[in-house]
Amino acid sequence: MRKKTGGKSTAANMDEAMEAGRKREQEMFLRQEEEGGSEIQRTPEGDRYRDIFLSSSPASSSPPLKAGDACAIRYRALRLGKRSRDGLSGEASTVFSYGYGEDDDRDGDALEVTIGRSNLIPALEAGLVGMRVGGKRRILVRPERGWFKGKGCGVLEDTDVNNLAAAFIVPGTKITDTEDCLDMTRIPSPTSYAAKRRMGRRFDESLIVEVEVVR
Repeated sequence: MRKKTGGKSTAANMDEAMEAGRKREQEMFLRQEEEGGSEIQRTPEGDRYRDIFLSSSPASSSPPLKAGDACAIRYRALRLGKRSRDGLSGEASTVFSYGYGEDDDRDGDALEVTIGRSNLIPALEAGLVGMRVGGKRRILVRPERGWFKGKGCGVLEDTDVNNLAAAFIVPGTKITDTEDCLDMTRIPSPTSYAAKRRMGRRFDESLIVEVEVVR
């Protein structure tokens, strides 16, 4: 659905591209439900998630997280696993992370956040509710529930064929500046140059955020 032109991503029709992605995602979960799976749950806002493990530590007896609570987390943002039938299980490649020493961070680092007050992406904010210290959860982040600013972001209509920058672009083509489509002020977000480049190519994809509550 996307092409590269001069370092930019192009999409003939952003709405159709995102609708096709949502349809593929829905088909994955329908297959999982038909096979009798029951591990996938939804937040009240409709974000799908799967608990990787529930805490067995003494801290697990504390009340589950709710809006307004502060906690420390570490996380990975992942692409959907190619072999996953439900979008939340299986192996998935890391786009960026924090707390594992993989980017501009150290193993064991944790990010302090407050649910409802830390500019978290909507899917993570909803997905943290109900977790306990020591638990790990995978949350499916649809573009509109993550970093995507919205349809029409950064889109330029090329109509000037005399423009040097447009010399190799078909008139009328829509060019999407991926950096303009991502809200990097949202948490979590990549910090290293390489991670930002990887994230820039994922602006219209669903991703997984795998989050651990460490304290």
